Amino acid sequence: MSLEERIAALTKAIEANTKAIEANTEAMLAATSSAGAVAKVTEKEEVAEKAPAKAKAPAKDKAPAKPGRTRAEMNAAVNEVKEIFGTSRAKKLIADAGFAKLAEVTEDKYEELYNAAKALIEEAEESDDAGDL
Repeated sequence: MSLEERIAALTKAIEANTKAIEANTEAMLAATSSAGAVAKVTEKEEVAEKAPAKAKAPAKDKAPAKPGRTRAEMNAAVNEVKEIFGTSRAKKLIADAGFAKLAEVTEDKYEELYNAAKALIEEAEESDDAGDL
């Protein structure tokens, strides 16, 4: 069977399936209307359908709540700790936050890890400043 013949056979099959679906849909609609069983939507379903539409409109107006810090800010702070104190101290900082690797830190912990890293950096800067006196 050539490619053109296969395409023609598949096209006929698709057309036959489409006709069968249309006939089945018409038969189902006729059966429900003749039996008087028109589908009713309960008040709860109406409210449920309308509620998401109302909830979505204000969401477009308001920006979604963002974490205090981004992953990039948190990564930069931890990398700065790594440069100042070394890899082992940076790994300890990450472990103290409850993670094995920096890549595993979840969004809800960005702020916490950022603040911990910045606190270490500030301590190092204060120590350097005290040594200059």
